[in-house]
Amino acid sequence: MVESQISNLKVASSSLVSRSILISWALSDFKKVAAKYGYEVVQVVPGDDYCSANGLEEYENKSYICHPKIYLGIYEDDELKVASFFHELGHALMPDDFASSVEYYTPDIEKEAWRVGFEEAKKEYGVDFSQKVHDWVEKQLQTYVDGWEREHKIIDENRKRQ
Repeated sequence: MVESQISNLKVASSSLVSRSILISWALSDFKKVAAKYGYEVVQVVPGDDYCSANGLEEYENKSYICHPKIYLGIYEDDELKVASFFHELGHALMPDDFASSVEYYTPDIEKEAWRVGFEEAKKEYGVDFSQKVHDWVEKQLQTYVDGWEREHKIIDENRKRQ
């Protein structure tokens, strides 16, 4: 437990495949963790400038990182929100040369960001995520695989036409 470091940060029954309930993190908790790594947190809310510019659906169960900020999306499930935050933090903590080592293959980069972020959550904050989160992560990763395959199919077809 890291209550001395983060005021509202708690995990109930933490094991990798537990049915644990992650007790809600306050925005201040996200900000404290992010600040440790040199980042700020922006909480996106329905109707704000981010949603107006990009559409609400771009922030539903999605977060983003663009140094020096982590844009925390809109989540109904607090555990998914915390997991997503640590995924974005995983991007920040990933070694600079990792992307080139996997030839910029997006699915591998995203998988590594999840791994690094979850490792940091466990090591530094004692946070494990439930099987529900791990299943959700697998679905997220599949969207990158599908997107990569779709994108490269279009590229290959365009090359054939030339």
